[in-house]
Amino acid sequence: CVASAAGEVPAAPGGELPPAKTGDDRYVWDTKFHYGDWMFPSYMMGGDDGSGEGYKKVMKEGAWSVRNDYNNKKNPFSLAESGTVPLNMEGIYDNYLDVSDFWTYWHDKSPNK
Repeated sequence: CVASAAGEVPAAPGGELPPAKTGDDRYVWDTKFHYGDWMFPSYMMGGDDGSGEGYKKVMKEGAWSVRNDYNNKKNPFSLAESGTVPLNMEGIYDNYLDVSDFWTYWHDKSPNK
């Protein structure tokens, strides 16, 4: 190991420091072990039954679960009682460009960009 300001860094063969990882090199692209692809989302979704630690951290009052088997008891009313509008993909498709133009127009006028 080689000492650095951040602590000990494992040295590469020959004793030199490994090259700094920047840009796309920070990510593992070619590997046969992609456990992180399912481990982190599984953790954040509470595991198999929604009772895991990851879900507990995001399920606060006002947070609605994407799981159909999980009821966030911290909410004072259910999602069905919240008065949300049912999904209408045809309506979204028909109005997307107008809504996008609306937001772009007002965003461009904002002095806080």
